[in-house]
Amino acid sequence: MDHSQSSLAITTWAECQRHAPYRENVEHQQSIGIVESLLLGSISAYEAATSITKTYDPFADQTGYGIIGVFWSIFSNATRMLAGDTVLAQVLADFVIAMQALPDAVDTHGRTIALVGGAVYWRDLPGFGVAFREYGLYVDGPDDNDDDFIGYIAQTTLFVNATTFAAELLVRAPFEVHMDFYALNALMTALRRDETVDSTDERQAEVSLYLPAAARWIEIAGGSLYSLCQRKSGEGQGGKRLSLGQWEYWKERFAIISESGGFSDDQKTLAKEAYEKMSALEHIGP
Repeated sequence: MDHSQSSLAITTWAECQRHAPYRENVEHQQSIGIVESLLLGSISAYEAATSITKTYDPFADQTGYGIIGVFWSIFSNATRMLAGDTVLAQVLADFVIAMQALPDAVDTHGRTIALVGGAVYWRDLPGFGVAFREYGLYVDGPDDNDDDFIGYIAQTTLFVNATTFAAELLVRAPFEVHMDFYALNALMTALRRDETVDSTDERQAEVSLYLPAAARWIEIAGGSLYSLCQRKSGEGQGGKRLSLGQWEYWKERFAIISESGGFSDDQKTLAKEAYEKMSALEHIGP
């Protein structure tokens, strides 16, 4: 996406958000403008984060995310609609990092404001994780009337967009962001092998949706994931966790897909590139 296309996409997104449901509060209208300015390059991640906290500090309290959760839903929608552009994904990731690094919000007595569960504004980013899961990196299951799974597969671009942001955040954040959970889910869903269902239309649609996201995780955050697989190999029991065993299995599945006649040329290309990236990382280290 060139600069003019990117700018148009950003301004179009912002205009749609201004007229979307639950955006009528002045704070939300201001925050949409702040995110728009951030993405257009008019302000830095730090400036945007500072402006957002000034806007929402009066609403930071112990009772829940409330109005601040709406902001994070706006932000998460930006990741879903715009973050397929790697530069914009990096800008959005840097904003989250800047938010986390800001001083803690305090009440009129100078005491740090935290939710009942202990999450501190803004250090622990209250509301971000829930909103991103529900409004950024979500997938609607196949509709009963969607016999050809066209609507289901149509989510691929939006899913990959949000995945690009999540992968960039995992790589760039100097703190634990728990994005590896989403990487694990995408890779396991795309690459699982089950002879009883792999030939079904629903499973083929699922692969069409999840394989590009799985490949994007390896493309952007493969090194970080390999490091996590090395560190977590001795932790816990069961198969649904990052480990070197999972890494080897995923690499093998990418290799098989890249040479299988049951996949499209685009899918085979994605799988081949992911396999080659994983193999290279094993030689050079994370």
